[in-house]
Amino acid sequence: IERRIRQWNPDAPIFHARVEPMAWIEESNGARHDPETTHFENAAAFCGLGNPLSFRRSLMWLGIDPVEWVEFDDHHRYRPTELRRMAYQFSQRGVQAVMTTEKDAVNLCESASGLFHPLPLYYLKVKLVIDREQEFADAIASRLPSR
Repeated sequence: IERRIRQWNPDAPIFHARVEPMAWIEESNGARHDPETTHFENAAAFCGLGNPLSFRRSLMWLGIDPVEWVEFDDHHRYRPTELRRMAYQFSQRGVQAVMTTEKDAVNLCESASGLFHPLPLYYLKVKLVIDREQEFADAIASRLPSR
């Protein structure tokens, strides 16, 4: 991407950003768990992202290799029948926890935790980290019209 941008504008400022895990959140009660010390064995994961590999990489970075992995289209709205079907599928594989993204947690139907019961459902809360953040903010501010 950088090379392509440089073809069109060799002087354009380019900044890099990454997603960093902040906490695992239990969907049923909001309890927070440290992402680096919470270990999931025999876990399953699902997501509906434009780039599901990004979530998978985050899990791998945290040392988690899901035994079951289900992908949906970006911005998928989860229906109870889908969650029940996944819960059954995951239970058959001996899964002990289910993980998804914070973005997907917003698109879950009501009582999603109950549909996965007795499997606990967690979502990964993340933050965006921008390298050279102050320089990035200054670059944006310098391009805004003055008041």
